[in-house]
Amino acid sequence: MKVKLFFLFIILNQVCLAQLETNNIKKIELSDSWVFRKIGETKWLYAEVPGVVHTDLFINKIIENIYFRDNESKIEWIENEDWEYKIDFFVSEELNKHKNAEIVFEGLDTYAEIYLNDSMVAKTNNMFRTWKYDIKKNLKEGKNELRILFLSPAKMSEKLYSQLDYELPEGNRVVTRKAAYHFGWDWNGRFLTSGIYRKVFLRFWEDALLEDIFIKTKIIKDNNAILNARIGINSTTEKFATLVVSYENKILAKKDLFLIKSLNEYDLDFEILNPKLWWANGYGMQWLYDLKFELYIEDELSDSENINYGIRKCEVIQEKDSSGESFYFRINDVPVFIKGANYIPQDNFLPNVNKEKYETLIKNVKDANINMLRVWGGGIYEEDYFYDLCDKNGILVWQDFMFACAMYPGDDEFLDNVRQEAIDNVVRLRNHPSIVLWCGNNEISEGWHNWGWQNKYNQEQKETIWNDYEKIFHQILPLVVSEFDSGKFYWPSSPKYGRGNPLSQFEGDSHYWGIWHDEEPFELFNSKVGRFMSEYGFQSFPSKSTVDSFATRNDLFLFSNVLKSHQKHSRGFQIIENYKNRYYFISDNINDYVYVSQILQAEGIKTAIEAHRRAKPYCMGTLYWQLNDCWPVISWSSLDYYQNWKALHYFVKKLYQPVILSTVIAQDEIAIYAISDLLKDFQSKLNITLMDFSGNKLFEKDTIVLIKANISEIVIFSRIPDSLSNLDKNSTMLRVQLFSKDGVVYEDFKYFDLVKNLKLKKPILNIDFLQSDEGYEMSIVSNTLVKNMYLYFEDERVKFSDNFFDIMPNCKKNISIRTNLTAEELQKKLRIISFNWILPDLN
Repeated sequence: MKVKLFFLFIILNQVCLAQLETNNIKKIELSDSWVFRKIGETKWLYAEVPGVVHTDLFINKIIENIYFRDNESKIEWIENEDWEYKIDFFVSEELNKHKNAEIVFEGLDTYAEIYLNDSMVAKTNNMFRTWKYDIKKNLKEGKNELRILFLSPAKMSEKLYSQLDYELPEGNRVVTRKAAYHFGWDWNGRFLTSGIYRKVFLRFWEDALLEDIFIKTKIIKDNNAILNARIGINSTTEKFATLVVSYENKILAKKDLFLIKSLNEYDLDFEILNPKLWWANGYGMQWLYDLKFELYIEDELSDSENINYGIRKCEVIQEKDSSGESFYFRINDVPVFIKGANYIPQDNFLPNVNKEKYETLIKNVKDANINMLRVWGGGIYEEDYFYDLCDKNGILVWQDFMFACAMYPGDDEFLDNVRQEAIDNVVRLRNHPSIVLWCGNNEISEGWHNWGWQNKYNQEQKETIWNDYEKIFHQILPLVVSEFDSGKFYWPSSPKYGRGNPLSQFEGDSHYWGIWHDEEPFELFNSKVGRFMSEYGFQSFPSKSTVDSFATRNDLFLFSNVLKSHQKHSRGFQIIENYKNRYYFISDNINDYVYVSQILQAEGIKTAIEAHRRAKPYCMGTLYWQLNDCWPVISWSSLDYYQNWKALHYFVKKLYQPVILSTVIAQDEIAIYAISDLLKDFQSKLNITLMDFSGNKLFEKDTIVLIKANISEIVIFSRIPDSLSNLDKNSTMLRVQLFSKDGVVYEDFKYFDLVKNLKLKKPILNIDFLQSDEGYEMSIVSNTLVKNMYLYFEDERVKFSDNFFDIMPNCKKNISIRTNLTAEELQKKLRIISFNWILPDLN
């Protein structure tokens, strides 16, 4: 009896039953009881699926933490080996009776050979595709064995690259349909993974199933919206059937039909009365209709699918004007100023990114008032759950196809692979209201025309390479979008022009990297403003706790080998040093260095964002590089690998508010801009105060101003009085505040000299904690200006409502803290850094 029970336990654990959809369709996920080994070895090891070789080796204690110290250099051997994964699963008599049996791989990385019961099912060569195979003939009742052989991505890439007639820019990664960032980038190491990185499942079914549903909004009016669903039904029979569309148990449409043995396609119109529209974050609600589609065959439910659909209208407007050509998004007939960031994958080992991490990231995005993420073309087409969260939170998605910073082959096999990859992902993602643009690639047109790539080729080769480029980005991809996601905007390459082209500031989207790569001063952000700024950025260290996660105490000195291994830009440290010396100061203390680098980054990007928002409606979008990291690293991100908020993310939260002020001082003139994304005018009180660092007011004025809807304009323009022209610039500041009936709408401070020249004093602080529902309310009062106060708690990850802020003398600053610590623990563990303590030669 014990033996039988043990056998039953094994069978139950050999498969994970994911979902029983109907009596006719059964879906079984294969996620348990996998093993793996290196080819040439006999011992099988435990494996997790979804997973990759690197993480499985770590689980089995074959390798150490890859992200710790310089362990990256110790795991290069993994990419040069072949690996095999295996699972035994049980098929019951009931399952085996189904007419149809398929196996579906949602993600295989990358070169795989699939064997079922020792018969080869298929070979794969693209980690971005979904692979489906009919296995009815291979499957048997009882025990089945599935094996997947993964060939070395390094060797396969080199082999395929050697077969080209000539080398292409960026080396052998261009021949492999694998995430480009895995090959290394200037913010990432080289981690060439292999494995079953997304779900694999069996699907058993009888006569027919819903293969695909595409919903489009045809008409939107106040009292109704007309939607169309194009429905694909995969049928292996010829029978009468019925399609039903419903919402909240109310039938919206019904259609009788006759299925043939093939992929059947039908169009079905239906009406939504008094539709509630889907809006971008900050502009309205994100209403999603849970639409249910059901397929009945001879009055029996055969298949069903639910789709959350947002009714909205989206247009990308390009109109000629006196300056060039506009580029902006119009959502539901409202011009939307895009406030966003560029997004990269959250980990090198993709199965590490669970639902909780996606939820935390999108919450951090929404909390910072972001309304768009650009999914960058050197990463991946993200998991469905990522887009679900964007739908629910109003985060628009600029979706790149996965091509970046390289030229690609143009042979028929490669192009066919690319086309099918595009179809798979467009079809998978097209019903998401968050996705508003498909972009062919990142920086390839710019690279070809501006980066010197053409210099190594003769004229015939140049023509061939560029023709191959046009085949992919001007023929295949736009045709796929037109056929499978008709009405969605397609943009061939980002940016439209490189910054070497003077038109880049007047048409299309712009990437501006004169600041950072060319070490131009931050002030040039004020004049280098294009119509839509889709990339710009500056590096900083991650949070100190993140540095501590990959470095030992002996590694914590500037330019140690370990710190260098987590800085992938060849001149990164030196560029940060040069800018720090220009605006702040140089310190060898690692804590000070981390802090100052984050302030440097935040202040630089603040200059850019304010310039972009001031230029509205000439400029209608700003996407800084970059939102996040894929490992613990010194990079351009505002959220580090553990999603700690850097100074930049706190600054972005404020700069992306619906209404902000921006003060520009030029020689003896001052201009205060009010920038509003609200759709209604409102009156407000504007306070301007000039004071010294001890709080003595030198000038103060209140003005009633009209803040106009959805525009940027100057509300105060004045010459600086002669009586104020001889002030001590090193100890004087300007505060501007905008008030509503509920209090301060926006507050900003302007200084008249560089931070390193300010005459800051060591403050006397009065700090109090008051318990609240989510933690504590913290109040801080100082007797003098405190510049860029940074709060943190030792050994604790605590969320603050604000950080890296300035405190005005004798004015209370209130901060909300989310934590489970006691007030006594808060007092004990609280640590504070500001320029008042670390600037040299303080009075």
